[in-house]
Amino acid sequence: MPKSVPLLLVLVALSGCVRKTVDRFTTQRVVPTALRTGDVDRVCKIGEALGHPLQAATAEKNPPDRAMIIADAVAGICDEARAFAHQADGVVAQTVVPAGAGRVAAVKDALALEERSRERAALRFHSAWKRSNRVFGELGADSSCPRVRERDELTLLVGLVSGTIAMLNDKASGGRNAVPLDTLSRVGRVAPCLDDATWWGVPSALQASAWIVVPGSGPEGVDPWAQLREAAERGEKSGVRLGWALYAEIADNADEPERVREAVKAYFASEAAHPRDPDYAMLDEYGRSIVLHQSDLIWAAERGHRTPRAGELPTAPSAPPTGDDPFAPADDPFGADPFAEDATDGAAPEAPAPTEAPE
Repeated sequence: MPKSVPLLLVLVALSGCVRKTVDRFTTQRVVPTALRTGDVDRVCKIGEALGHPLQAATAEKNPPDRAMIIADAVAGICDEARAFAHQADGVVAQTVVPAGAGRVAAVKDALALEERSRERAALRFHSAWKRSNRVFGELGADSSCPRVRERDELTLLVGLVSGTIAMLNDKASGGRNAVPLDTLSRVGRVAPCLDDATWWGVPSALQASAWIVVPGSGPEGVDPWAQLREAAERGEKSGVRLGWALYAEIADNADEPERVREAVKAYFASEAAHPRDPDYAMLDEYGRSIVLHQSDLIWAAERGHRTPRAGELPTAPSAPPTGDDPFAPADDPFGADPFAEDATDGAAPEAPAPTEAPE
């Protein structure tokens, strides 16, 4: 046997050990630390930065898929946040920019930027979903549950949430990533394999979301909106309100504005009643960003600006903004420049009007 063969076998074995080490370090050390921070922006940037180094640390045929599920998912949050900003910009422009070519251009530009960001978000979330299928088997291909160790349950949950969000973002981007249409149905079949009480009602929320988005996919006699609401209410008591975030997103996707308002009110009311779970602060903050975005869209459409104070919604539609300075008092004593030259300074005095001579 050539000497190079045993060496090659050793290298292959070592590459497998490296992959396991990277997976274990990421899921058991990096993830718990990240989950305790409420700074979603920082965490998503870590996901963007770590993707290539994580893969480069292992052999091409043995990628650290468990670690990459997390990295791809949190990286997708960055692009989703950009999409949220562009979408809100478009609604503001549609509300406050005077009618004409300028408004059309501003709205189209915001929409183009939103679709680009949603396309990248869908790509990353879909990658997390596909990696989940490599780790846990073909998820939802039938009614059986995957074999999952307790320490990997959170990774599976992230994969399921990623599949759901990939589908929603792909739809919003015009289907540019061609996320398979059966993704939500598969997520819905696997979600009950995770314990609702442990994971803040999110498994039931994912299942109900799939039934709503794919009409007719749920069992007869079950109201998916009621299940989604109940799951969100269970989750809020635990201090991780991802259920209300899903409720808001699914309601927006289904064009149910009153349900969107319900989710916004419920989420922010629960903040005052139930403190955030410090061990999962990042997940709750991510949910908050989704709900706050829906609130921003409501305010932008009705008032021409984003939410001034989280938890408040406009009570009734008002006339579109006029473009006046909202901070200018009605009677500004300094509105006129006291040092401005009089319009008549330096000009010849007006001749007096002629009068009739007395008779």
